[in-house]
Amino acid sequence: MYTERKKERKKERKKERKKESAARNYTLDALKLFAIFLVLWGHAVQYFLSSKYYDEPVYRIIYSFHMPLFMALVGFFSTKLPTLNWREVLKKKSVQLLLPALSFSIIFALLLMCGGKLGFGFFKDYVFYSFWFLKSAFICCILYYIAVRCFRNKAIGYFVTLILCLVITYFKVNDMYPCFLLGVWLHNNYDLVKSRAARFALISGAIFLVMLLFWGPTFWHFPSGIRKLPSAEMPRALAVLGIKYSYKLIIGLVGTVFFFSLIEYLAKRFSLFTRKTKLVAVGAETLGIYILQAMILETVMARYVNFDGYNFYLFNFIIAPTLSILVLLACLPIIHLIKSTRVSAFLLLGRTINKT
Repeated sequence: MYTERKKERKKERKKERKKESAARNYTLDALKLFAIFLVLWGHAVQYFLSSKYYDEPVYRIIYSFHMPLFMALVGFFSTKLPTLNWREVLKKKSVQLLLPALSFSIIFALLLMCGGKLGFGFFKDYVFYSFWFLKSAFICCILYYIAVRCFRNKAIGYFVTLILCLVITYFKVNDMYPCFLLGVWLHNNYDLVKSRAARFALISGAIFLVMLLFWGPTFWHFPSGIRKLPSAEMPRALAVLGIKYSYKLIIGLVGTVFFFSLIEYLAKRFSLFTRKTKLVAVGAETLGIYILQAMILETVMARYVNFDGYNFYLFNFIIAPTLSILVLLACLPIIHLIKSTRVSAFLLLGRTINKT
């Protein structure tokens, strides 16, 4: 009897996985793959050159939209959160986002401490600040849940939480939450975006291109010591701050819409991403890649690899992308190894693996 029940459970799980596979949107997996590749490419430019990274044109273009795009994808896949209760939301998102960040930050901090004279202060700061995006995503999920569940009118809830996010500067929540809500909008209007993808891509692409012409290092440097300014200079400083923040936010939102709709247009026009492939499947492993590259690229390679003096085009468009792809591929067997046991998959990737 026990053996028969076990076989039945296996069959049920296989059926469930087939249904999930059939319902999976491989176009969005491709978009996630594109987004994580941009993370690696941007980090390669940032860490493999000695120059100030925000002076590098390729870095500036990538960072104008790629993290907003990533957060919009988080929002896109979080629209079912309000159907859960508080405990379920906190448990689910803590396991998916905070647990991997905590586990890996402790491991990486201990490894770095073993390799250098670093004390408890370093350990505490590293654990708190590392993998900021996952912590930002967690807070964005909570703000979205509050907006939908604590207000009868969703529009009012969104407005209140948008105002609230402005004072949450930790983990760039003030930059990321509007992008999260854009992802929610894209999900709720997905059929519209797909049917008019060409129009969305054309309009948003034109705006994005024009905004890039004025996009420069100044948008990274917000005025410091604003509280110490004379009262007469305060209004002007606040106006400059507001303009910079608005420009940075808008270019990220417009860039997100452009690449989101462009991928949808290409998928529809050329029948791309209609089924699962090994390449597109990598898009499902973005969390693991994002975490592992912090040690492989940002720490180890950044210490020994340098391309100062190389031709601009050779480094930015051949060397950096190639190394990014190699790092991405290097992460995959490590992720596969982590998923080989339930404990490691749970602690390091926030996943529950069902063995069949």
